[in-house]
Amino acid sequence: MSQGILAGSGLSGEPETLQAIGEVTGRAMSRLDVRPADWVVIFATVHHFSKFREMLETVSERTGTKNIVGCSGYGVLTEEGEIEGAPGIALLAVSSPSLKALPFIERPMHSRAENAALAVAGRIQSHVSENAVLLLLPDTYHMHPHAFFDGLETGLGPVPLLGGGASEDGSHGRTYQFYQDRVESNAVVGMLMTGTASINMRMTQACRPVGEPLIVTRAEKNIIHELGGRPAFEVFEEVAGEGLMEDIRDAVTAVFVGLPMEPDQDQIARGQYLVRNIMGVDPDSGALAIGDEVRTGQILTFTLREPVGAREDLMRMSNELQAERPPVAFGMYFNCMARGRGLYGEAGVDSSALRSTLQGVPFAGFFTGSEIAPIRGKTYLHQYSGILLLVSEPDQ
Repeated sequence: MSQGILAGSGLSGEPETLQAIGEVTGRAMSRLDVRPADWVVIFATVHHFSKFREMLETVSERTGTKNIVGCSGYGVLTEEGEIEGAPGIALLAVSSPSLKALPFIERPMHSRAENAALAVAGRIQSHVSENAVLLLLPDTYHMHPHAFFDGLETGLGPVPLLGGGASEDGSHGRTYQFYQDRVESNAVVGMLMTGTASINMRMTQACRPVGEPLIVTRAEKNIIHELGGRPAFEVFEEVAGEGLMEDIRDAVTAVFVGLPMEPDQDQIARGQYLVRNIMGVDPDSGALAIGDEVRTGQILTFTLREPVGAREDLMRMSNELQAERPPVAFGMYFNCMARGRGLYGEAGVDSSALRSTLQGVPFAGFFTGSEIAPIRGKTYLHQYSGILLLVSEPDQ
């Protein structure tokens, strides 16, 4: 019997919850060489809400572990494909002597993001090793990312943070976090992953920069008044073009702002910018409101969300992986809910590209409300991105 990392995944679109669980656990556990799982990650759409608790109890029985974390998602995915806005469950089961996982839960998050982060850090700090990674699945609606990430950094030091914010289809007005047999909202769940296994991360973005970076010449908190000495709305109009500006709602769902990692940067490198929504426009004053704070004197760029650029960046990530040919044991993929069919006009683009690249490697993930990943050693909240976590056998 192999003593290395064993992992299996399962995907089901079956609307009856317990039948779906039978399918996903059966497929996943068939890859574990009769071992029980050490831990399980599960993602489910809110169509299964009424049986979430039974779902988790059944997963524990069928996989042989209570170390279960997960969350709700607008959609779910594995190497088998993607399910968006319909009943779906995706599961990843892992058995590994070289990768230990310490699951946790903390709630509430609302109005206490930093304290919640410090509580998580206090619970897992003694288990942190040199190559540890922290998987995070927080409630998107209550996360407050700056305070939360800063609290974790204070408590844990430079531990990479990866994951995605729980999501739903808009019918519940809340997201759900899974821990053992518990179903919570307003919480963060996750796992500290540590050991001798090799853990790697890749990111792909769905938005491409338009033109040269612009200097913010007047801003207050999240309101941009002037860019290059001109009203910000005027510059936005030029970027959007006449076609999109026929309906301002089309413009603000296609054009976004790209912020540098740090406000004092003087350039924006490919793939190293934060995409933020334009939350509001005021043609009379010329102001734009965005989903983050901006400082006078910093640079930014406008970006466009469009399928050609998204496919190109997805293939860039896939080609880099193919060139390296890592001996991957399993993966997780956190894909923005604004990607998928709504972006590409067809389903399964991201999972298909990863399946071709990671031939035979099991992975599982979900369509997120936001994505979490480090760039240049610092953790950021991302949007319109795909975050890929890859785990390999220990380096020989």
